[in-house]
Amino acid sequence: MHIFRNLHAHAMVLVQREGQVYSRHDLRNLALLLQRLKIQTGFTLPKDLVDATFLPFLAVLLPKSPRVAAGMIHTVAANIDGNLVCFGGNTHGQCNPPADLGPVIVVGAGGYFTAVVEIDGRLVCFGCNCYGQCNVPADMGPVMTVAAGGDHTAAVTLDGSLVCFGHNSHGQCNVPADLGPVMAVAAGGGYTAVGRVDGG
Repeated sequence: MHIFRNLHAHAMVLVQREGQVYSRHDLRNLALLLQRLKIQTGFTLPKDLVDATFLPFLAVLLPKSPRVAAGMIHTVAANIDGNLVCFGGNTHGQCNPPADLGPVIVVGAGGYFTAVVEIDGRLVCFGCNCYGQCNVPADMGPVMTVAAGGDHTAAVTLDGSLVCFGHNSHGQCNVPADLGPVMAVAAGGGYTAVGRVDGG
């Protein structure tokens, strides 16, 4: 395995192993997963196991999360350095990110709010909160990816659990008890869609 730098995107560091190239996104997912494992169990995986098993798994199965999103009247994007840029309608503060917001790796734009995931996995929501769509649960923990619907937020935690909050007029926040781990999520006006790890 070796690391090299893409000359056309100076901040994008890639890792190549046996012909497979992994992006910084893959490495971020790996780091968050291993961090969560260590916090919960105190166990650290051997490096050879990480290289041989976890990197390929993350590159193939975990979602390539969006870095640009369009809401009802605003647009949000994260550049390669993780800086968040918001523009368009700002009627509810959906283009006013918190002053202490760190580098962002996933972005979502809802009806009149914004949801982002920082590099450490923290979920941050701002803008219209009329249905509690910006009230991130206190026990949320690190998040892999997030989607912003019309008035609700849907996020996937490190263990693949789906967490939804906000407007629930059509059951869009009622996560099925037998859903199982998910790896991708999308949110619409009154519904939530996921891709399960088992392909179901």
